[in-house]
Amino acid sequence: MKKNIALRVLFGCAVLTGTSFASETVGTIVTYQGRLTEGGQPASGAHDFKVFLFDALTGGAQIATVTKSNVTVTNGLFTLDLDFGQVYGEVALFVELRVSPAGLNQFETLTPRQRLTPTPFALKVPGIDGHSLNAADGSPTDALFVDPNGNVGIGTTAPTSKLHVTGGSIVAENIGDQADLLWLASERSWVFRQQGTGAAAALKLQNVGGGGNKNFLIETTGNVGIGTLAPTHTMHIANAAPTIALQDTDSTTQQVGYVSYRDSANAERAWVGYGSPGDPDFSIVNARPDGDIVLAAFGAGADIVLSPAAGGVVSVPVLEITGADLAEKFPTSDAVEPGMVVAIDPANPGKLCLARGAYNHCVAGIVSGANNFPVGAVLGSAAGHEDAPAIALSGRVYVWCDAGADAIKPGDLLTTSDTPGYAMKASDAARSHGAVLGKAMTALVAGEKGLVLVLVNLQ
Repeated sequence: MKKNIALRVLFGCAVLTGTSFASETVGTIVTYQGRLTEGGQPASGAHDFKVFLFDALTGGAQIATVTKSNVTVTNGLFTLDLDFGQVYGEVALFVELRVSPAGLNQFETLTPRQRLTPTPFALKVPGIDGHSLNAADGSPTDALFVDPNGNVGIGTTAPTSKLHVTGGSIVAENIGDQADLLWLASERSWVFRQQGTGAAAALKLQNVGGGGNKNFLIETTGNVGIGTLAPTHTMHIANAAPTIALQDTDSTTQQVGYVSYRDSANAERAWVGYGSPGDPDFSIVNARPDGDIVLAAFGAGADIVLSPAAGGVVSVPVLEITGADLAEKFPTSDAVEPGMVVAIDPANPGKLCLARGAYNHCVAGIVSGANNFPVGAVLGSAAGHEDAPAIALSGRVYVWCDAGADAIKPGDLLTTSDTPGYAMKASDAARSHGAVLGKAMTALVAGEKGLVLVLVNLQ
């Protein structure tokens, strides 16, 4: 017999009474109510129902199905609790009912299909108070959460920043030849990008706003570019004034940090820098056997070769010293000042003292540095006398002179005088041998004391 049905569809509705209920989750159950007639009269008794969901009023794709057996129909009225699962979205869905007297399997399709319409609970997003989303299959819950401050949490319900991701990675899908992550602030915009595809893909961090070129690129070849997107070396820095800074942040009174060169076994072969905290020496070390340190002078046709071996020789074709004299550090038994004449101290072997007496054959040189004249080269000193004064043995240096007896003219030989630490004109040739300091290059008026530039040449 032909059956007719009058339908009323409700989504998750609750009938309110005075009874208190414990909090429960909404779930995905749909309450379906209808009125079934048979031969124009209300149907009664037990019936079996097959309920189908389609995505179209006619035809279309079947989305889900639920079977309900032995449903009581009273005076034509029946209620079905249907759970199709998480199938609801933006696409409209239509219910098709097939009904049979209970147990007879004589199902008749009722037409037309009925469209499901939203109710208040259907507008509620699953999760915490409508501010979160569960996963498609319901687990995990609160997979996406927005807090009252507008912070978005993925995998967390306590986001501490505008986007807070836990438990996984952020993937920017490759579209064309690049995938971007952007940081935007004020007038600046930074791009974190995959550049290229496949084996040629590179990782790029780029400032595409103001502030100049701040590109950073890592190629699959291993080349790293800073300030350039076309690195030609393992580390390629391009800038108007490129600088690499190694800063010791623990102290302002010591230095530590160096650049190390290592082999495939991670053994250190060479390094440059401060090897130990507080070490005042800046070192360039070549630890390879028989290896030299070569300072190349390109274009000049000459190199500087430093040999690390004990007693090795420093080889340089031409060594240009911008200072004026060659000096050596000597300990002194007297307090001395730049420009004073010193002599071998017979009372203290290995030390020098102020030169005393005219034509002193123990004369040894002149203390460097008078009249702000720069020292050219300083030889080493005996252990424990690193702070000893530098004594000019050759070259140009200013010397204190006493012209009380004779005026000094350029070209005059100079020797020691009776004024301790002062030189004078060597007028007595017989007494001068072995007591000459060198030749005067400037003059000093008779009767005066002052500085005279001398070309040191002990004889």
